[in-house]
Amino acid sequence: MIWLAMLLASLIGCGSKEPASEKYRISDHGITVTASSRLAGAIESVKWNGVEFLTAEDHGRGLQSASSFDHKGEAYNPTEAGSLWDGGRSTSTSQLLSVNLSNGLETTAQMAFWLSVGDKVLSDHVLSKRVQIIDMNTIQYDVQFYIPRDYGYAQLEVLTGYMPPEFNEFYTADGNRISSGPGEQPIPVLFSNGKYAMGIYVNGVENYCRHDYTETMKWNAVFRKENIKTGYYAFRCFVIVGDLQTVKQRMGELWEVKNNL
Repeated sequence: MIWLAMLLASLIGCGSKEPASEKYRISDHGITVTASSRLAGAIESVKWNGVEFLTAEDHGRGLQSASSFDHKGEAYNPTEAGSLWDGGRSTSTSQLLSVNLSNGLETTAQMAFWLSVGDKVLSDHVLSKRVQIIDMNTIQYDVQFYIPRDYGYAQLEVLTGYMPPEFNEFYTADGNRISSGPGEQPIPVLFSNGKYAMGIYVNGVENYCRHDYTETMKWNAVFRKENIKTGYYAFRCFVIVGDLQTVKQRMGELWEVKNNL
């Protein structure tokens, strides 16, 4: 997916002029989170004291949510930021339905299919989120999926982040160094460049994945369910950013609280 998206980013958008992307930004405690209309409200930048933690050259990256159903993978893959074919465009196939900055960053988007399903490029799945900066290292990230019909199997990529290539040291929340994968484990993960780090913890999720794509590093938190029913599915995520030792400490605290419940 990554290499093809990069190729399309270099080829698409060479014709007529497109509208400029709008930015939606919140900033507090030294953290700045920026979403854009280009990515239908998905997050294209997270900075801590000026350090950038994301790469978002195309609509498959950044910090966003996605889903797939009935074991079809990318062949049935509603994606918050847009489709593969959006490439490097300043617009998205996903439809940004609302933005509210009065209480953090709130967005709602009708998700595009990453790859078209027949002649359909826009799904009827809806993704809503509220992002709040709660202290100098913690972003609270509440996500809600609307699933419009029953499926035999669902895989919700509750939250995924694509990071610059220098963030190639991987750890688990219990402090252990792990390989670059690809791999999956029940313990939350954090990625570091040796000095700074980003970690992810999601309530109710026990599948954390990692992948070294060389030009970008991917993590995700995945929820899987058989025989999922029509309805709303909500998750609370915590994205931890800062210097490596602080992120390790915060992630360890979250993991300890979870284990003591």
